[in-house]
Order: sequence, then C-alpha cells, then structure tokens
Amino acid sequence: MSKNTRRTFLKTVGLAVGTAGVVGATTATKNRDEPHAVQNEVADTDSVETHATGWTFGPVGRMSSSPAVSDGLVYIGPDDGTLRAIDCSTGTLTWENDSAGTKDHLGLTYSDGSVYVGGEYDDDEFRLSSYMGETGELDNQKLVQNEPVQTPVVADGTAYYPTENQASPTILYAVDTETGETKWTFSGEDCGTGATKAIAEKDGHIFIAQDRTIWSLDAETGDVQWSYEDTNYSAISDLSAHNDILYVGLSRDETDPESPNILALDTEDGDTLWCEPIGYHENAQHVTATDDHLFASMYSDGSFYLTAIRTHDAHEEWEFRAEDGNFVPESTAKDGVVYAGHGSQVTAFDGATGTKRKTWQTTGDAYGAPVVTDNALYQNTRDGYVHKFDRDE
Repeated sequence: MSKNTRRTFLKTVGLAVGTAGVVGATTATKNRDEPHAVQNEVADTDSVETHATGWTFGPVGRMSSSPAVSDGLVYIGPDDGTLRAIDCSTGTLTWENDSAGTKDHLGLTYSDGSVYVGGEYDDDEFRLSSYMGETGELDNQKLVQNEPVQTPVVADGTAYYPTENQASPTILYAVDTETGETKWTFSGEDCGTGATKAIAEKDGHIFIAQDRTIWSLDAETGDVQWSYEDTNYSAISDLSAHNDILYVGLSRDETDPESPNILALDTEDGDTLWCEPIGYHENAQHVTATDDHLFASMYSDGSFYLTAIRTHDAHEEWEFRAEDGNFVPESTAKDGVVYAGHGSQVTAFDGATGTKRKTWQTTGDAYGAPVVTDNALYQNTRDGYVHKFDRDE
C-alpha cells in the first residue's frame, strides 16, 4: 500500500480558468494577505428572524448531530434514546420509536425510504440498524464488536458505518441495505486505536481517515486504491469530496509553524494539489466544498471561525469570527450561499463575499450542519430542539 506524502508528490494542476497554474505542496506565502472580515457587518435584511418563520419541536434529548430531511419528514435522534419523525409542514410528531435509541446521540442518514443509525444500545451491545422511514419499524439490524461513530454514509445499495477499533481492528462496515448482511469490513493497516474521524463517498470510492492516515477504498469491494499519510499535522478532522478533489480538515502540529490545517488531494490517485496553514488557525474541524469555494469551520485561541477559501489556489477570501467564543459547527452550502450556526443563531452568508443575507434565532447552541432544502432550513440545537425556518432570502 503506497503512502503518498506532500513531500513525495508535487502536482501541476489546471484548476483555474485560463492558464493552468502550479500549486505546490509547500505552503505558499502568496495566499497570506488578510481575508475580508465580516464579523461585525449588519445583515442585508437588517433583521434577526424568530421561530415564527417556521416551527420548533422539542425539547427532547440533547442534539449532537444534524437532522435528516426527506419525503416530507424530519428525522432526529437525540440522546434520550428515541428516534422520531416530524412532519415538515406542521412540526407535529408523525411517529417515534423508543426502542431505536442508544445511550448516546444518534448520527442518522436517510436514503431510499429508510433511516440508518449506528450506536450503543441499552443492553451494552453495539448495533448497525435501519428503520422504515414512513413508520419507524425496524428493517434490519446487526450486532458488531466496535462502537459506531460518526454518521453513516449510504450510496448505491450499501450503508457504510465507521467505528472505533477498541474491541477489534475493524474501522468500517459495509452493509447491504436490502439484506442487512455485511458486504465487507476494513481494518486500517498499522493505525492507532480510537474513533474513525471522517468518511466521505464520491463516484464509487469511500474515503476514510483515522489518526494521520487517509484511505481511498473501492466502494464495492473495500480494496485499498491509495493511502496518504504525513507527519506535518497532528490529526485529521474531516473530509469533503467534490469535483475529483478530496479536501481534508487537519489539526496543525504546534511545533511546526508551517504545519497545514487544510489539504487538497486528487481523488483518483491521492496526489497532493495544495496544502496550507489557512489563517494559521489551530485546526479545521469541518470542511464543505463547492465548485469555487471551500468553507471551513476553524478554531484558534478560544475563538471559532467560518472561513471561505478559493478551491483553485487556496486563497483565503473572507472570514467570519463568532462572538463570545461561540462554537461554529458544520456548515452547508447551497445555491451560492453558505449556512452555519454560531451560538444560538444560524446565518446565511453570501459564499463569494461573506455578506450576511439573513440570520435566524434558535433556542440554544446550534449543533450539526443545517439541512437546507429549496424553501426551508432545519437546524438542531444542543438544548433538545429542532427548528424549521423559511429561507425567504
């Protein structure tokens, strides 16, 4: 298994419009001019909307992940151990299944009529489960040795559940969505013990990260296509695959002033496209990619930021700093707008300029990525509520 490092592979890439440029794997000082700061700007609407623009459901247990939205229902899995479906239009409970719960929060995914959940159950067993989206009835369930972590990814008839590897070396289960049978498992070679940090899917490839290593796996067989590892960062936080590029959020090595917090790899071969210490922030906790921009939730010196980075040359265009040390969790990008929670607010930022288009007020700290549909936005909060807001931007 090859291990591609930024020192081994330098790639000439023509990602920009016009003449192709060379983006070196070393950190580029040309990208270090100050980004446009938007933290104190007034939103274009000059207003903070309240819950009256939609509805609020709760309180239930603590929310530590995003809802799933499809077919007129919002699915939530708080840590009170009950899986719930809420009507998108009215905000009323459609069904609940209190036997579907785990001791901790449920990271869930909806796909093709089913809700996929992994977690530790009340009998101290770890299970990978799927439930019927319309009724909440159990569809398939299997026992596994390791505790599921992160939200499962579902694609082309397979549910991929990342796990920690305390009880066995396995860090990923691939489960057939029709039969519930395991198609294959993956154990990272020579990786440390702990929770799998990130997973993403793109065009028949599954990307998974643990410790300092990223693997690209064939989605059908689990065979390793390539792997990447380096020692110039301390840990991997998140993955986002878009347009044949895998963007990686990193925690910087504090002993190296040029240690990166964002890495861009070619999805086909793992070659490095660029590698940068954006804003010199300590880590990039979450990354969301679009055609032109990468949006990163950053942390540094007790403050949280949302940073916009040009994808073709790693130039930092604008940055939002949350007030009073409020947490900026995952973001969602749609139609040229990026949505992110910060404290008890969710804001829509213009993706190109960072200008605030609209801000909505929540009951508590936003947690997980907002789910954005054509006409609405759904946000979970840590105090046990799910909020629906009309976009009307």
